[in-house]
Amino acid sequence: MPMFHPYSPYLLPLVPIRRPMLACAVVLQRSFWAFSISTFTGNSIGLNLTFLFFFSRQDSLISTDNFRFCRWLGQGTFGQVYQAEHKETRKMLAIKRVDKRHYSENNIVEMLFLERDILRLARNSRNPFLVSLFCSFQSEHHAYIAMEFAAGGSLASRLKNGALPYESTLFYSACIVLGIKFLHENHIVHRDLKPDNIVLDSAGYAKLADFGLCKTGIDYGTEMTHPCGTKCYCTPELFCGKSYNRTVDWWALGVTIYEMAVGKLPFTGVDEKLSENVRFAEPRYPPRLDKRTVAIIKALLKKEPTLRLGADKDDGEEVQKFCYFKPIDWKALEDRQLPAPFIPSQDVHVAQEEQRGIGVATPPQGMWPLPSAMHEAFAEFEELPEAL
Repeated sequence: MPMFHPYSPYLLPLVPIRRPMLACAVVLQRSFWAFSISTFTGNSIGLNLTFLFFFSRQDSLISTDNFRFCRWLGQGTFGQVYQAEHKETRKMLAIKRVDKRHYSENNIVEMLFLERDILRLARNSRNPFLVSLFCSFQSEHHAYIAMEFAAGGSLASRLKNGALPYESTLFYSACIVLGIKFLHENHIVHRDLKPDNIVLDSAGYAKLADFGLCKTGIDYGTEMTHPCGTKCYCTPELFCGKSYNRTVDWWALGVTIYEMAVGKLPFTGVDEKLSENVRFAEPRYPPRLDKRTVAIIKALLKKEPTLRLGADKDDGEEVQKFCYFKPIDWKALEDRQLPAPFIPSQDVHVAQEEQRGIGVATPPQGMWPLPSAMHEAFAEFEELPEAL
């Protein structure tokens, strides 16, 4: 009777013949070779040996081999982030690596595609206030997004030593306003704005990052119901379980400005206490705080969404016209002509010892390939660099 390889999706018969001989079948599965050798004498099978040779799935035109991985930068909720250099262009990048099985099993593949799409929008529009895409690719077990490297780190890292000077708070706030304005004009709400998701580029300009929780198709007046975001930056309506609109981004800006100006969060507490403070309490303002700084924080942190600064149809322009931003030359800022308060070090050299043990291409425990259905979920994920 015909013999079939147990791992193959294809039926490849090995037909026995009268005299002794060797028969073999080579089967290409999605991520491994199965090589069977069988000996036959008459109608009996004498020996059957199967060898499995695994290799990494590589349908992408780009792979980890195209990069020199320098160091591990950090770990977020859904993946690891590395600093890497693109070998061909010598461009320094941040590469986010996520586990495809985790994304597939938790039904969040759409989040990864959304993040890639917004990064691509930033790249194609040449918007200077959003982190932009370099490329995206995948291997057997992982999906990768290579994006602009922020030499200055996150805004959160700048706040580790306390409050920032007035000039720095004003400059970064203006950059954030233009980033939010761009998203809203493109019918996108960030929904997780906070210092951890704001980075400083090599020129010291602030850029919005981490678009995995964004919501698209949101216009003026559109309501959302699914709660998300970081609790300390969430609005009263989210804590009340009510629907919300795009003003959640302006509220988060108010919290961030307070954090930059004062050096701590305006609302603190755990669970119910935090909820109570956000819904009913007012932040305390140090006497030293500039009056216009206090004014914009109060305007952005209105409990009632319809009264919140940024509630108008032309929300970005409304915020730009607020008295706090009177010193800002918006055209010069958009053209990146204003001097940044902090210029990150331009030395991105990474010592050899920092490069050891990264293991960025190491698959998860176990060498079995992922099911075809999981790979199908990541179809069309690849995006080539513009230069290629």
